[in-house]
Amino acid sequence: MLQLCVSFVFCHIIICLPYYLYKVTQNVCVLYVK
Repeated sequence: MLQLCVSFVFCHIIICLPYYLYKVTQNVCVLYVK
């Protein structure tokens, strides 16, 4: 059970991290341009 949870979290991080980084980068760029 714990193994499943850990692997789910790990997959979630791998999938979501690029998306969050993209959004943050986009926001920072927009702020910088303004």
